[in-house]
Amino acid sequence: MCGMKIICLQEKLKEALTATEKVVGKNTNLPVLSNLLIQAEKNQIQISSTDLELALVYQIPGKIEEEGKIVLPAKLISTFINNITGSKKITLESKKYNVSIKAEDYKAQILGINPEEFPIIPRVKEQYSLSISSSVFVSGLERVVKSVGMSEVRPEITGVLFKTDTSRNMLILASTDSFRLSEQKIPLKNITQDFSFILPLKSVNEVIRVFNESNTSEEELSLVHGEQNQTLVKGEQIELISRVIEGEFPRYQEIIPEKTTFTINVPRSLLIPKIRAMSVFSSRSHDVVLTFLENKIEISARESGAGEGKATLKLNTKSSVKKNLSVIFNWKFLLDGLENIDTDEVVFKLNSEVQPVLLTSAGDKNFLYILMPIKNT
Repeated sequence: MCGMKIICLQEKLKEALTATEKVVGKNTNLPVLSNLLIQAEKNQIQISSTDLELALVYQIPGKIEEEGKIVLPAKLISTFINNITGSKKITLESKKYNVSIKAEDYKAQILGINPEEFPIIPRVKEQYSLSISSSVFVSGLERVVKSVGMSEVRPEITGVLFKTDTSRNMLILASTDSFRLSEQKIPLKNITQDFSFILPLKSVNEVIRVFNESNTSEEELSLVHGEQNQTLVKGEQIELISRVIEGEFPRYQEIIPEKTTFTINVPRSLLIPKIRAMSVFSSRSHDVVLTFLENKIEISARESGAGEGKATLKLNTKSSVKKNLSVIFNWKFLLDGLENIDTDEVVFKLNSEVQPVLLTSAGDKNFLYILMPIKNT
């Protein structure tokens, strides 16, 4: 097919180009990856991009006057279409490998390349699948994504674990960087098969970004685990295909405390600003000390070259702490956990100053956050 002609709305084309442009590859040995594939066939207009690890296919409505496909520089066409004003419809017409673009007050010629050079977007052969609300799915990923590890020697912690539990009809999302752990359980109906895989961090971030930007919060998504270590997240207009990480995710259930000695209910909205205030006095290890008492918490930090500070938070209900219990936290990691709890009352469960601390919501048992204290040296 050496020609193609389509007419579509500028706003829809803009959305698709903005989404797909951010997935293009940066591989200088394969310059074709910095391009987008635009296809018009079988009554569908699709715009695709890939970096060979991840692919995004975005479908838009429009009129197809002549079927075909073209490959164009992603940044060039996206920037041009994004800056067109005062025009509702865009016409793209290709001759050989080049394309002319016409809008109400605009004309452009863009040089493309042979579409046959563009990598084939893989088709995921389904092994297992489930349906999930877009808003629920994205919210769950946002809660666990910050705990993903950055390790060249432990690739199994550089993504989010997806695991189904048919006995409880749950999709479980989990992540860890070995200093902390996040787990989100999502109740679902009709889970028929247990499966698990690890989705790379970049793919997780793209799922969050794409489905947040596309305003599809009420849409049902299909999560498909396929053969050849591939996974598909599919909406009405968007398909995101990703490789999965090989390896076994850590057996993290072993570090979740089954019993805890101390339980402290804390108003989250009052604790967060006090931690932020004390963080200015923390050292390079980002340490702040939380001293738990029966009726209050003292938050303190000290840096020899800056000074020191202390804040006090009175508790609404008495804690089970009878003696002072001082725990040193990385304040950034602590805030990540607190900010992912969506009720104002957060529950701290702990056994000692050095054992893992469990943070949960007083009203939501489906999310937990475990944080290792910093050892006092």
